[in-house]
Amino acid sequence: VLHLTAADAVTHGAVSYESGNGHDNLGFWTNPADWADWEFEVATAGTYEVEIQQGCGEGSGGAEVNVEIGGQTLTFTVQDTGHFQQMIQRTIGQVELTTGKHTLAIKPQTKSGVAVMDLRRVVLRPSP
Repeated sequence: VLHLTAADAVTHGAVSYESGNGHDNLGFWTNPADWADWEFEVATAGTYEVEIQQGCGEGSGGAEVNVEIGGQTLTFTVQDTGHFQQMIQRTIGQVELTTGKHTLAIKPQTKSGVAVMDLRRVVLRPSP
């Protein structure tokens, strides 16, 4: 299982890592052109489930977000959780990964409210 945490993300734009006072996430995602990525190593090739942990303030749900990895793109719609710090875990799809280095990028396509979302982590879990 690979854990890509908000603290380890490389951010592009105003989106940034927030910590302290209950924060441990990527936040300030007010511009849908901003994005984040992670570089990591895959030891075992195969099918991986992609899980995200996201929060979204009331009235701001609905943004479309792409997850790009290994030449594959998964798209999910951000769910309104009532508060940006109220996180939910969601499995958004599966990808096929080879062994070696990979980059996973989170790239919003739209923004529906004051911000796209807050993101705590992405988990890649070998599919049973």
